[in-house]
Amino acid sequence: MAVLPNRSRNRGGRLARSELPTLPAPPPDRLWEEEPIAPSPPPPAIDDGLTRDAPDASEPLGETALLERLGPLERVPRLTLRPSEVRSLPVNNRAAFLLSQVDGVCTMETILDIAGMPRLDALRFLAWFVERGVVAVR
Repeated sequence: MAVLPNRSRNRGGRLARSELPTLPAPPPDRLWEEEPIAPSPPPPAIDDGLTRDAPDASEPLGETALLERLGPLERVPRLTLRPSEVRSLPVNNRAAFLLSQVDGVCTMETILDIAGMPRLDALRFLAWFVERGVVAVR
């Protein structure tokens, strides 16, 4: 190891903190200069037919009608699509979370319990998935 002349060293052979190079301070008028941030544009709308008739809170079907469509909640739903097809579905994050719980093991009642959303909303999503062939119930 080469020894630098006229440099003080601490016990580890390193330069003292006071001898380390430092960056020059910016001029005082530029310390907190901020540039305005332009708002990002909204994402493009997806219109492939699936979002147009997606369930929403204004749908008039009640819990009784949805239960008639779905049948007994003790049945087990399973996905009918490949993972790549599921990822391309234009659904919101709540519907996607509900769909992620469809594993072919949990019953619809269990999925409704762990959905983390109002029961009626979860029933609407399940019925929508079943009617479009995304989920099959056995």
